[in-house]
Amino acid sequence: MNFVIGILRSFKLRCPNCQQGRLMKNWFVVHTACGACGYEFQKESGDFWGGMVFSYTYAGFAALLVAGFLIAFGLLTVGQRVYAAAIGGASAIFLLHPFTRANWIAVMFLTRGHYEEYQPRKDRP
Repeated sequence: MNFVIGILRSFKLRCPNCQQGRLMKNWFVVHTACGACGYEFQKESGDFWGGMVFSYTYAGFAALLVAGFLIAFGLLTVGQRVYAAAIGGASAIFLLHPFTRANWIAVMFLTRGHYEEYQPRKDRP
């Protein structure tokens, strides 16, 4: 249950360690560390790949939702439905980007945040 709460908290776009510092500099850029506690969000160079998995998963769900809505109400032809679902999925990648990155950082924190190398540095205020 604690894991689910940690993932849900990530939608606030706050530090998973202290829930105080901001996670994002802007819509597309993640801070390197928390301004409040110093927890490093991406310790290794490939840590952003997991966020892409969340991004594509959410995009797939968005495309299915758009396609299901259009099929249920029979508003468009089959070809138009395919294009609309593709546009809905691609739009979800951009619209949900900060949340997918936050979800992945929360997963990294919940699975390996207790290791010493992921703890906030002592030299930071």
